Amino acid sequence: MSQDIDVHAWLDELATDELVRIDGYSVYLRLYPDGAELGLHLQDDVNLAQISQAMQAGFSHALDHAAGLALTEDGNILLLSQWLPAVSGWLQASAALESLLDLAAQWRAGMHQNQAVPQPRVLAKEQRMRAHLQNLTYVLP
Repeated sequence: MSQDIDVHAWLDELATDELVRIDGYSVYLRLYPDGAELGLHLQDDVNLAQISQAMQAGFSHALDHAAGLALTEDGNILLLSQWLPAVSGWLQASAALESLLDLAAQWRAGMHQNQAVPQPRVLAKEQRMRAHLQNLTYVLP
């Protein structure tokens, strides 16, 4: 129970509207009158290839977390963020923070894996059919 109190106190002390370091990520909670934007730096000094990798790494599951990708205004940092309605501080955002950190870890792992796309296996029967079709000529009526 004292550990829960420590976590609550730690969350309560975190600054809002500025970057804080959590689990190796630069994380922010930007407060607005009707909620907050929770986000983190997924990749600093990002380039076009990394953005493409992030988009291709199979992140449709981001929708399950109501999260999405964005770039900073200067285009140098890839962000992972989500909107939290009616949230006014870190303590209220704690469950979403845990989920976003888990998602970021999955995303980074996917981005850093070898991105070689495996070629589909062509069956021998399919190869024979393709060869046969290539030898056919179609005569217009």
